[in-house]
Amino acid sequence: MRKKTEKKKKYTEKELKKLEEKSKLCDERHDQLLRLHAEFDNFKKRTTREYESLTKLANKRLISEILPVIDNFKRAIDSADKISNTKDIKNGIKLVLKQFEDILRQNGLEEIGADCTQFNPDKHEAVIQVETDKHPEDTVIEEVRTGYRLHGKVIRPSLVKVSKKVSKNKIKNREKKEA
Repeated sequence: MRKKTEKKKKYTEKELKKLEEKSKLCDERHDQLLRLHAEFDNFKKRTTREYESLTKLANKRLISEILPVIDNFKRAIDSADKISNTKDIKNGIKLVLKQFEDILRQNGLEEIGADCTQFNPDKHEAVIQVETDKHPEDTVIEEVRTGYRLHGKVIRPSLVKVSKKVSKNKIKNREKKEA
């Protein structure tokens, strides 16, 4: 065990006042920090609530624009029972589809063009490769399902058939058949 060789230091009144002031200042800063922390927690909670509220109602405008399309589809179904001319029904459905596509386009949706373009794995998903000498290799020759971008970002790639070079064996077989 060590013996305490240090003597207790006696503080002057001036030094005690300074210590008390610093202690008060320290307490004030601690209190400020606690309040700031509580304010930040409240801010996070409020922001989370606002974000949840916004996400719930984010599609309100879009849905309001789509409701007339639903009404028109219902009218088309009702009129299908009354009209025997399928051509008129088909034209009516085409108009409703155009209305629907226009609404989606106005809200940032665009189709990804695919036919006769160079295959791009960022925009296309190849479902089959077709051997052909009519198109350059890796060219989209048919779109199986339309792809879409929303505000420039791909949300669904196009499903496509892609060309590939005809194998040498098939060329030889074709030449033999022709001869």
